[in-house]
Amino acid sequence: MALRAEASVRRRSEMAVTIMSSESAWVQVLKILIEKFFDPIKNAVDTPYPILPQGDFAEIFMNADAIYKAHKEFLAKLSTRVNTWDANSTLGDLFLEMLVNCIKLYDFYIDRYPIALDKLDMCISSSVTFATFCLQREGEEKVTLSELLEHPLKRLSKYVLLLQELRQYTADTPDHDKVNVVLTRLNEHFERHQTEKIGSIVRRKKVEEERKMRGESVSSSPPGRMRGIPSSPGSSRQTFLMVPRTNSRDFPIMKKP
Repeated sequence: MALRAEASVRRRSEMAVTIMSSESAWVQVLKILIEKFFDPIKNAVDTPYPILPQGDFAEIFMNADAIYKAHKEFLAKLSTRVNTWDANSTLGDLFLEMLVNCIKLYDFYIDRYPIALDKLDMCISSSVTFATFCLQREGEEKVTLSELLEHPLKRLSKYVLLLQELRQYTADTPDHDKVNVVLTRLNEHFERHQTEKIGSIVRRKKVEEERKMRGESVSSSPPGRMRGIPSSPGSSRQTFLMVPRTNSRDFPIMKKP
């Protein structure tokens, strides 16, 4: 019995580190979205040479900056907790606090994501400035803006998987009930947004990517294929540029050499 209890304490500690590492990776994804795309476009809105008009910028990026800020704060608290971890430490309370701060942000984001995706496709097809900006940043970061915008749809599901595993080792701890409450609230969130609705968006992107691979015409291109941008505003002529291909990963970020 004692050995089993020790193993459970050890696994809880290991899961705490795993959860912190996952959150750190997630914050890095958001950092790229904000610092490499959101901030430069926002800062150029009121200049003589905007990358996007204010309205298009707001529709594409929604409240991504608020999500980034909330997760940076969550990661700081999570890191402090994990770095001082002992047998009596808990994570459920931190997740409950995070959900209070974040769940409405995700509600807003998910509701508007289909509109954002359509607006992104339209702006890439119609704006040489925006399309060129995206190609340059996507090439530098080895991830497309479309992929970055899609990641928040999957983050809460990742928490469910992590917390379900953590729960296995919390049976005799104060964390058990708290983790259960977090999982219940996450499930309520998924029911509210109908998981199949999110799945249909992902399936739509998969169908579009398959069509692109067959050479059929769609509005945006996956990484590693030729993307056409108009040679000038209103022109039907297109200039084709190459977007580097990325590998399929939870967070498709490659370290620079």
